[in-house]
Amino acid sequence: MNVIIVDIETTGIDPIKDRMLEIAIIDFSVKHGSIVSQHSELFWHEDLVNAAEDVNGISSELINDDIAIKRMKGNLTDWSNDPHFSAIELGHPLLAHCAEFESSWLGADRNWVCTKQDWEWPRGRLGSSLVELAIAHRVPVPYAHRALDDCRLLAEVLRTYKPAEVEAMLIEAMKPRRNFIANVSYEDRELAKKNGFNWDPAKRIWVRRLGVDKQLAGGYGFPFPVSPLF
Repeated sequence: MNVIIVDIETTGIDPIKDRMLEIAIIDFSVKHGSIVSQHSELFWHEDLVNAAEDVNGISSELINDDIAIKRMKGNLTDWSNDPHFSAIELGHPLLAHCAEFESSWLGADRNWVCTKQDWEWPRGRLGSSLVELAIAHRVPVPYAHRALDDCRLLAEVLRTYKPAEVEAMLIEAMKPRRNFIANVSYEDRELAKKNGFNWDPAKRIWVRRLGVDKQLAGGYGFPFPVSPLF
């Protein structure tokens, strides 16, 4: 089984008003625990200021230079004629560390798997950043936030496990999921955090995505009750 690790860099978080600057993919063989191929591209934008330069390190001068690829039309990208990115269209699971973000730019109608919210890592806390996850797995972090660097970092975290372990975690992460609320008091809020729930300040609740199959089987084994978020 192969998975496609995907990461993008953008000028902001809004797919409508912001722009994609870079994309990278890694074709990763779960069976062999190895990278099969990898590719990244930087996109050209005329007279565009990168408001996220402090985050991704991509200068406005670089993306305004015509050495970058003139592929972009608005915010849509045509992958159909590019062999480097044909794997995106083959139906393989697409792994992203915050798939909600990547899918909002590249299309939600794909086989996305979120390694931040849906992947049950034996080491590291659910909801951790990619750098925190790498540190928890004792994977060196020489660089961060360029698209291919982040893809490689996630690939190296996967390589710390045996292929059978990665396959089992992938199968579990691909099961249907929904958001659940941790029913805890203010005094027990650290319990929710310790068990992978994230605080939603707008709704003032602790939330985590969980597999619905475990709910049907009788629960999740948390030291507090949980309920579906409707």
